[in-house]
Amino acid sequence: MSMITYAQNIKLFTEEANKGNVKAQYNLGLCYSEGKGVAKDLQQGAYWYRMAAENGFASAQNALAYCYKNGKGVAQDYKQAVYWFQKAADQGDEFAQYGLAVCYDKGQGVEQDYTQAFSLYQKAAEKGLAVAQHNIGICYATGQGVKQDYTKAVIWYRKAAEQGRPTAQNDLAICYHYAYGVEQDYTQAVYWYRKAAENGYAEAQNSLGYCYEHGDGIKQDISQAIYWYRKAADQGNEKARRNLDNIEQKN
Repeated sequence: MSMITYAQNIKLFTEEANKGNVKAQYNLGLCYSEGKGVAKDLQQGAYWYRMAAENGFASAQNALAYCYKNGKGVAQDYKQAVYWFQKAADQGDEFAQYGLAVCYDKGQGVEQDYTQAFSLYQKAAEKGLAVAQHNIGICYATGQGVKQDYTKAVIWYRKAAEQGRPTAQNDLAICYHYAYGVEQDYTQAVYWYRKAAENGYAEAQNSLGYCYEHGDGIKQDISQAIYWYRKAADQGNEKARRNLDNIEQKN
């Protein structure tokens, strides 16, 4: 929706929201929260999210939970965040299931419980949420909340990676590079490092540079190694800076 369209719809959203239309209340909260078609006002955003949330609208419950979690438009309150995440998660909202999982994972507003976090990540992951799929992979790789299983970690990393999530692409590359849960395959490692690197992920840029420097899975090319090390170093990656220094010392 364009800014012009948002501006044109503010009046309609307001009229419908005041009549109790929950979708309009949610949309009005979104407009105020993001400054779409109206001056940005986080308090008004939270107000309208609450109106829709109290009327049972799951997306608004999730949005209000994030307001409480991040202190946007309301005082930060992790317990209230958990309360509203739970409301939306109970309705099957995968974004809320993920948000609630993070709260259990980090012990924010609720007692830390890795098993419960895994269960909620899995619910969201099975609905196709890439960030949750990646976190399920991490749980399997680390044995956090579930029995360690690198083979299953790879399955979930791949699901998230194929949706374009760079951190998952990098983790999948690492699995191929070092034979975690799959047979070692430098070519596949390079493929996924490149995907993540082209998405701007510094750690993958450094690893791709390493592959070029050492000829792992690709023809050795020092100029390409320098190119990718520099891309990562420019983002503050210390490993890449050291690797650049090492190349300069050799030459």
